[in-house]
Amino acid sequence: MKQLKTGLVLALVASAFVLTAPSATAKDSHKDITFAPAQDYPSSTVTYNGTASPGAITHLYRNGKADKYADLVIANIVGGPVVLYGVGGGKFSERHVVNNHDSDASAVQVADFNGDGIPDIVSGGYTTERLTVMLGNRDGSFRVSGQYQLHGVWPSEFQIADLNRDGHPDIATSSYAGGVITILLGNGDGTFHQAPSVQGTTLALALKVADFNGDRIPDMAVTESIPTLGKLTLEGNTARDLLHGTVKILLGKGDGSFRAVGTYPIGVLSETIRYADINEDGKGDLVILNALVGNDASILLGRGGGRFAPERRMHVGGPGSLEPLGVRTIDGAEGLQLVDFNRDGHLDMVVTQMISSTLVIFEGDGRGHFTFQGQQRVTGFPEDLMAGDLDGDGCPDLAVPGNVPPVGPSDVGVARVSILLNRSAGCAGAVKPPGAKVPGGVAETPTQPDPILHLSVLEVVLPAELAGLLAK
Repeated sequence: MKQLKTGLVLALVASAFVLTAPSATAKDSHKDITFAPAQDYPSSTVTYNGTASPGAITHLYRNGKADKYADLVIANIVGGPVVLYGVGGGKFSERHVVNNHDSDASAVQVADFNGDGIPDIVSGGYTTERLTVMLGNRDGSFRVSGQYQLHGVWPSEFQIADLNRDGHPDIATSSYAGGVITILLGNGDGTFHQAPSVQGTTLALALKVADFNGDRIPDMAVTESIPTLGKLTLEGNTARDLLHGTVKILLGKGDGSFRAVGTYPIGVLSETIRYADINEDGKGDLVILNALVGNDASILLGRGGGRFAPERRMHVGGPGSLEPLGVRTIDGAEGLQLVDFNRDGHLDMVVTQMISSTLVIFEGDGRGHFTFQGQQRVTGFPEDLMAGDLDGDGCPDLAVPGNVPPVGPSDVGVARVSILLNRSAGCAGAVKPPGAKVPGGVAETPTQPDPILHLSVLEVVLPAELAGLLAK
């Protein structure tokens, strides 16, 4: 896959194109999005370059219970999944490697697969092309409940949903080659049986499972990363012949199978899909990150019924991104999250830039447009990222796994994960504007945070008994 990325960049860099989105409209009530400087922790021996399932934020069990501190489970290209236990205040313990009885865990995800309220882990083997399910125990250990063959080459992304409506979580997995989606249907006890694979695309890199047509049955969007030469239509205007990729929409039948209903042109080498209502019209929209070539995102606004408008292209590099000779490419937009970071009721966007090792922050206006807010340093060669409350203040924070181990005597060969705590207004540790006072001359104290909006995009798995702990 790395060779494919490099080849595409070399072939297209001379003729790379940029299709910009309309300028964002400023909101009446602007609220800055602010993160504390990144704190790096030793994590995996490199996450796989390109995975869209680099880890999860969860609350793992230890000593018979789950505490109120968020933990991290991170992919690992050498050995099993890496666990970093939260110790409070957004800080984490030394890393622990979970034995998954496989050579690696290049993609991971967390869910409760056997219904006991304890988070479990699924990992994908890059070299063995095998999927491993590990059930969590109350003492914090994990046991392998089963291993299953991947239909394709190299696992890329996990999506967890009840695909056949039997009340048990199922697993859909994309791969880097083979063009099929592996479907594992859950038996409810932590074991799975394989359903017929779903024909996706030639290179089914990015995968998103959600209900696109409102029938309460999970559907599927999957990207095609083999470029196509053809007319590219953007919001009603036909452009010249351009190389582009596509996203394929498949509607679920409710039994674990799917039917294709359409494809839409998007950017090239698209590795991340997010689904959320960014323009607040009640219909879910697709935001698809196009890695390396173009350094942009394709935004397809939902029309309902599983249909989407033609893409609008948005540059996601930021002022500090690498753009040699003015060409918006090379840097590599790899990770994206859509979350309301500043608690104004609108979804915002953060994007990781791979080569420059930066996080680019955009504020959403609730009408489908985003305004550049700033950028921050993160660990080397970041891929996708995770969003969730890491310090218990009710505000969404970020965990950004990296791929490049630092050079030095400490932890040689071990990459880092960057923790960025949200310091926007209303969050713990928020930077106060000069002279912020309350009657009596006492410095203002943060009010009780409101519930986080749009929790469905945070990808946080909570044990059943944790709600009471968090309320204490």
